[in-house]
Order: sequence, then structure tokens, then C-alpha cells
Amino acid sequence: MLLKKLIDVTVRGVVFITNRLGLLILILLLVYSLSWSVLAQDQFIYHVQVGAYYGTKYADIMLQNLTGRGFSPFMERRGDLYFVFAGSSPSYEGAHDLLDNLQEQGIDGIIIRTNSNSSNVENSFPSLEKFILTLQPETFYIKTAYLENLSEASGKVTVKFFNGEVDSFHLIEETLVEPGLSWGESIDFVLNTNDQVLYLAYRDLRKQHFITLEYLGYSDDIKLLGTNPSFLVYVPVNESISLSESSIFLDLAISPVLKKDSTLTILVNDSFLFAAPILELASDDYRIQRELPLQGVNLDKADDLLKIEFITYLNISDNRCLDINSGNLWLTINKNSGFNLIDGQKFFFNIRNYLDGYYDQVTLGISSPFEEKMAAEYIKLHADISRLLLHAGINIQQNVYVSHNPLLNPQHRKIYLTQAGEEIYLDRDLNLIAETGSIETLTASDHNFLLGRRFTIVSSDLVDFPKRRTLSELGYASLEYKGVAEMGNNIDFTVSDIGGWPRQIRFIMSSIYTPLPKNTEDLLYLKAYLNDVLIYAEELSGRGNIESLIIDLPVKHIEQENNLHIVFAYYPFSGDCHGIKFVFEGILKDSSYLEIQGRQKTDKLIFERMLGDFMGPGVVILPDGKNPFYLFRAAEMISVLRKLDNIPVEVEVKFLKDLEDTRDASWFLFALPSNDLNDFQPNLISQHGQITIFNPATGKELFHAEPEENLAIAQLFHWQGKPSIALSHSGNEFYQLQGLTAKLLEVNTFRRLFGNLALYKDGELVTFLLGPELKLVEDHKFSLQLFIQSYRLYIFLLSIIVLALIAYIVYKKLGTAKDTQ
Repeated sequence: MLLKKLIDVTVRGVVFITNRLGLLILILLLVYSLSWSVLAQDQFIYHVQVGAYYGTKYADIMLQNLTGRGFSPFMERRGDLYFVFAGSSPSYEGAHDLLDNLQEQGIDGIIIRTNSNSSNVENSFPSLEKFILTLQPETFYIKTAYLENLSEASGKVTVKFFNGEVDSFHLIEETLVEPGLSWGESIDFVLNTNDQVLYLAYRDLRKQHFITLEYLGYSDDIKLLGTNPSFLVYVPVNESISLSESSIFLDLAISPVLKKDSTLTILVNDSFLFAAPILELASDDYRIQRELPLQGVNLDKADDLLKIEFITYLNISDNRCLDINSGNLWLTINKNSGFNLIDGQKFFFNIRNYLDGYYDQVTLGISSPFEEKMAAEYIKLHADISRLLLHAGINIQQNVYVSHNPLLNPQHRKIYLTQAGEEIYLDRDLNLIAETGSIETLTASDHNFLLGRRFTIVSSDLVDFPKRRTLSELGYASLEYKGVAEMGNNIDFTVSDIGGWPRQIRFIMSSIYTPLPKNTEDLLYLKAYLNDVLIYAEELSGRGNIESLIIDLPVKHIEQENNLHIVFAYYPFSGDCHGIKFVFEGILKDSSYLEIQGRQKTDKLIFERMLGDFMGPGVVILPDGKNPFYLFRAAEMISVLRKLDNIPVEVEVKFLKDLEDTRDASWFLFALPSNDLNDFQPNLISQHGQITIFNPATGKELFHAEPEENLAIAQLFHWQGKPSIALSHSGNEFYQLQGLTAKLLEVNTFRRLFGNLALYKDGELVTFLLGPELKLVEDHKFSLQLFIQSYRLYIFLLSIIVLALIAYIVYKKLGTAKDTQ
């Protein structure tokens, strides 16, 4: 018994100890597992690698590509290789999701696990920015060029600058030379004051430009309607663009009821690029987002436009008539569709191509002090550049110094106007130096506007505007029509394109088209719309041509900016629609023209009519030739007037002290301090005191300003019986005026202007129509009308009291007289 109890106690003890030890071991294992998991999270990170490259050239291209697709990429250097990663994640699952996202966009990659989340490896060769910090100021200067030859044995480096000049420089013993430099690469190099090389390193100048249709001037999506609608766009390019690396990005929306045999075809320079059934391209939400490489596309060196045509065949059934009448034959090209253009590695500039291609900024400069002739030429130059960059959104800077930027930026264009002479040249720092006598040549050169319309400024001496303007002169080639149902083309023109506000205007049209088949009941119509108003409709016969057809354009529908929409409408007879093979084709000839008869004159001077009222030779009046600030503001205002047309800028500049005979001027622009304007326009804001704008009919105060407030103004008025613009400011911060003209240069802001007075303060622009409707009064001038309107309640009460007193006095006197009697 004792032995049994002893064995039982022993077993229980062992079981107890074993259970407790097992629990302890289990707890220790759990703690170890958790701590290992935490440590593992701290220790490992997962990168998604997409490539490894020798050199940064193609690595940077991949970085830009990934950034443009919404990723957060980075690059790491290991020895001679540059590794590009699309992103990182602390977990494998997160990295795998990132890899799936990449592969959905056609990019392959692999997941790499590392022991730290460091994404940067220090490059042993110092960057240019770090190197110049080791130098004494003003003991060096920096250049950028292409490497032609590097011989450390002879101690020379030969470079070719962007303007084509070639030069050699001596290497000294202390020169830092980045390993692996080869011929044709772009380099930064630092020279001391003895033109000896101190530093030599690779500089990647390649850049990716994504040019949307909106950038090219298409503010709305393009909707293609009918059975065979098409869309044609011209994309400006130059020798720097590498088409083999460039692509087209499509963002389309399609009708959800299209049949499978509906197709999309894309031609580039009239050569086949792509074709596919539309439904095969579309996602479940009937959207198409696709990138198409431009590989195999050839561009003649003389060409500076890439012609891209989208051709569609849309159908729902075998009956075109029913399809057309359903209203469901459509495809929309989103305005965010565009062209991914890659700059090539090597490109040399000259005067002809200097303003071609794509860039971020333009700087215009003028030497100071300047003479009247130089100021006038500067204004013409600014207007021409503004027209060239109408839709590009490129920033235009103005200064008085020739820029020698130490870090050359090929995405920056710089044009400087200097003293008298006729020479134009491009220096090594890509500054285009133009002497005063050369501006006529520079602004008359043939520029490509971003919609593919080619504008040529023939002369700046044009005074009498022609009575007709052909489509070719307006910048249009012959317009093509092809398909079924309504096919239209737009002709845009401003009132200044036709020489001002016309008394009568007609469109003289010439066209060739495919005649209708004989013995057919098909219908063919010609229609014309002016600013969305139907002004002409006619059924066409089968003769196949139109010669000098007269379409009257009602003057009452003419606006500052106009759209003439010419439509051919082909409707097959419903009984013959099944299997019909005839497709309409036509051309509106570029010899068709607008005919203008007479000009309207009006005393009503308002912003809504500026383009037509400020025509012909004008005079800009500046305080002097010392401070270019007012010249810059005048140049911007002239650019506002001429931005939407292609007529020559006819302007001369007069300084205030030299203002004499101006009888030949058709209009004036005053860019002066407010005190200098008192002799020309009495209703301008001045430094004398408060101003108030009020409505005489209601007495309501619409605007009030104290004399110390900083305001900028643009006001229209008549001086010497001629249309005039005044630009000025009140207060001490005259840079408000710079904000005003910059605001007006925005096309959409200009289109919304009304009235004859614009006031600007701290980014806000308000406009008023002074005249019978509104009055402006300064507090140093007494206005009885404003006084009555402002205090009419008090005047009314006071009048009642006075009348009551008078009545009471009269009553008392009459009572006293009666008592006496």
C-alpha cells in the first residue's frame, strides 16, 4: 500500500511538474514567437524592383514613367548599376499588391527582401551642388554642353554647346572627372577664371512631356457622332523628340450599345499605326484607357507637326438609318488624352527652331535705360510670344538682365532685346540676343500655333485691313468631311481677324463633294451655324461642287470671338439603309473666304468690344525710359488685345515729356502712375482721397476705397476722341498692377470681362460699367447726387421737420394777425 501511494504521489508530482513546465515552455515559445515577429517586422522590408541599369539615363526615364502612373519610385546605386524600385512595403502582402498593380499596367517586376528600409546609397562622386560649395564665390563659372572628346593624357576636354559652337578646355591635376563619361553625353563642367576645368560630370537632360488635348487648346471633350466620325489633331514636335520612345495615351468613352464590329483606326502622318475592334479595348464601364507606342513612326526633318488622325466605324445594327436616328452612335475622346513625348539625348538649337517644341518658361528681357523705339519693338515681341504660347500655359517672365544661369535648363527659353542694330544670335548659355532692328524679322517668322494653325505675321506696317480673309489666311487648311449623317467643321475667328466690327459680313464658300448616286432618294443638306445659331440650310443636288456660294452672317450674332460651323448632312433613304455602301466625302476649300463690307463705329467703349475697337496704329504712353515696370505692364496689356488673333501689332511708344503730335493714332494706352493720369482722364483713381462707386438709381454703394488702399486699375475711356486704356494703381504697392495684367492675360478671365473699369486687389478682380448706370466719385470732388443718395433718409426727415416748423410758424402768424384784427 505504501509503495502504491509512493508511486501515485511520484506520478502526480511528475505530471504536475510536467504540466507546469509545459505551460512555462509554451509561454516562452509564445513570447519568443511574438518578439521574433516584431523583430522581423523591424528587420525586413519588401521592395518591388522594376529594373537595373548601367548609368542613370534609362533609370531616370523609368522613374518618370512610374511617377506619371501614380507610384512613388526611388533609385539605389550599387557599384556601377542603378536599381529602380516602384515602391516598398513592410509586409510581403503589401509588396505583392503593389506588384499586381504594376503588372496590370504592363510593367514587370520582382519582390526583393532587404534587411533595412534605407533607399539611398551615397554616391562617392560628389554632385555639382556639393562640389561648388567647396569653392570660393566668384572664382568659377559653370557650363553645360555635350562631350565631344575627353583625353586625360593630353589634359583636354572638347565640348559642343547647344548653339553648335565647339571649344576645348584644359584639365588641371585637381580636376574631378566622373568615371564612365563617353562621347555624346551631356555634361556639366566647372571652369575657373583662367578657363581651366575643375569638375566634369554627367548631366541627364532627357525629359518626358505629357501633352494633353486640353494643353493643345481643346477645352472640352471631343464627341464623335455618326457612323464614320473622325478627329484630326496636329502635335508640334522638333528634332529633340525621340518618336521611337514616345507614345499616344487614349482615354475614351464609348456608347454601351455598339456592336462588336465597331472599330477604331489611328493614322500618324497618313501611315497606319493601330486598328482594333472597339469593344475589345473597352473595360466593363465602357471606357478605353490605352497607351500606344509610336515605334516605327518616321518624321521628316523638315516637318514640325505630327499629324494624328482618329478614324472610327460605329454601328449598332445592319441598318444605318435606324442607328443614326437612335442617337447612340458616339465615341468621346477625353480632353485628358494626349501624347507622351520623350526628349532625345542630343539636340542643337538655332534661331529657327528656338521656340519650337516644349518647354516650361520664357524670359523676355530689355536693356535699361531704353529708348522709345526699343520699347515699341519689345511690345511687339511680347505680343508675338504670347500668341505663340496661347494654350500652352507657359510662364512668361520679364527682366532687364541677360541671364547666365549656372545650371543650364534646356526647358527655359530666354530672349533679350539690346541696343540698335539688326543682328540676332544665340549664345552658349542659350540666350537669344536680338538687337532692336531685328524684331521685325523675328516676329514675322513662321510659327506653329499649338492647334496646328499656322500664323504668319507678314508686316507690322499694315494699316488698311483687307476686305476679305480666306481660310488659309485665318490659319486653316482645306477641311475634310467623311461619313454619314451630320458631319461638321469649325472655323473660329475673332472680330479683330476681320478688321473690327463689320456693317455686313458674308462667307463665300467653295467646296467639292461626292455627288449622290443617280435615281436615289437619299438626302444631302448643307447647313451653317454662327455661334450656335442656324443661319443657313439648303438641300444639295448631285452636281458634286459648290462655287462661290454666299452665306450671309447676321451682324447681330457677331461677337468678339466667333465660331462658324459648316455642316454637310447626308441621310440615306431608310428603305435602302440595309447594307448601304455609299459614304459621303467632301472638302471645304481653303480658298473660301469671309467678305467684310464697312466698319461700325460706336461711342460705347466696353471690354466686351475691345478686340474690334483697338485696331490699327496705336500709341503707348510711358513715364520715361528708366524704369521698365510700366513698359512690362503695357506689353502685357497689348498682348491681351492681340492674343486671340494674328494681325500685326502696330504701336509706337511715347514718353510723357515727348508727347506731341499723335493725330495719326487710332487708339492710346496709358501706363502711368496715377498722378500723371490726371491730365488725361478725370475719373481715374488717384492719391487724392477716397473713392466710391454707387448706383444712382438705388443709391446702393457698390465699391469703396480709402486713399491708402493698394489697388490696380484698367479703365476704358475716350481721349482726343479715340479709344483709350489707362493702366495705373493707387497706394504704395504698385506691384498690384503686375497682378492685374497677369490676370487679364488669362484667356478665360479676359472672356468674362464686362463694363469699362476693372479693379484688382490681392488676387481679386471686379469690373464695373461707369456711365448712366453707375457713377464714380472721389471724395475731393463734391457730388450732389451722391450726397442726396447717401443721406436721403436724413434729408427726408429733416425736410418734414422743416416743413412742419414752417407750417407752425405760418399758423402762429395767421392766428396773431386774426387776433389783432
